[in-house]
Amino acid sequence: MFGWKKDKRVHIVIKDHTVRYVIAPPADPSRIEAYGEEFLPNDMVQDGIIQHIRRFEMVVEDIVAKHRLKNAPLFFCVPDSSVILRHLSVPSEVEDDAIKGYLYQQLGETIHLPFEQPVFDYVKMSDDDREKEVFVVAYPQDKIQQMEESFVVSNLKPQAADLSSLSVYRVYEKLTFTTEDEHLLVVEWNIDGISLTAFHNGVPQFSRQMKSSLATNEWKSFSADGKHQLHWTGEIADIEGYVTDQLGELTRILNFYQFSVMKGQAAITRVVLAGDWAYFDELHNRVSERISVPVDTVSLDQLDIQLPDRYADAVGLIYKE
Repeated sequence: MFGWKKDKRVHIVIKDHTVRYVIAPPADPSRIEAYGEEFLPNDMVQDGIIQHIRRFEMVVEDIVAKHRLKNAPLFFCVPDSSVILRHLSVPSEVEDDAIKGYLYQQLGETIHLPFEQPVFDYVKMSDDDREKEVFVVAYPQDKIQQMEESFVVSNLKPQAADLSSLSVYRVYEKLTFTTEDEHLLVVEWNIDGISLTAFHNGVPQFSRQMKSSLATNEWKSFSADGKHQLHWTGEIADIEGYVTDQLGELTRILNFYQFSVMKGQAAITRVVLAGDWAYFDELHNRVSERISVPVDTVSLDQLDIQLPDRYADAVGLIYKE
């Protein structure tokens, strides 16, 4: 009577500048009960690490109290800035249920990561007499543990963590645009940086993160039509230069994927543009003008979901099993 409904789940996305959330039953975004966003002070979360833990917990506790979510199950997106994606080979004699253990055994031997104590997830791609090809996602355990502990203190029950790029892709699949032969580049252009992840047959092939060089204290929140938004208050030349530079980097990454990742055998066939960039429509136009492949956006309206499109990552968590 006084707590959460049993068919309700909380879905939270954490960025350096915001906590975005959607409350809905699993796999049913047509029954979204509530959603919202809390902009964070500039120094609270940096590069995906919570710098002021108690202040962060108070933000989450306010959300829990406002929507009566005590002890509700939680799915959340971790910041993509530290994720490592790898295609690896595993000896064929390693049983499928022992693959994860084998990956941990190979740390520091055949598997080298820029951080210690990773959390692994993997998908088996192929299997023959000699080896199994697996796609591996690795993330720093301490970052996930820090977030999980803060959520527990805030009276939520973390059940699953995900990458925002996978979450956005999950929503895009629901729009039925994807085909088997396509190589999709999901570009999440956010206030705090850009995450680019290439997908083929639903599996990430390559990922790159680019942190924003813009001064975070020049972004100010304001209310318009009852909605909170961010607005750039710094020099116009700074933000225009930043966008121009990043568009150039996007072009270089398209070439890198074609000639280095795919060895000239394939190229990006479509770009999916998402994220919470404050001037998104203008950005969409500029990206479309700059590159030669089609540029789609994730329109939640097409799924009869009446939320701003920047919530696509949180909505994607609803579809996660």
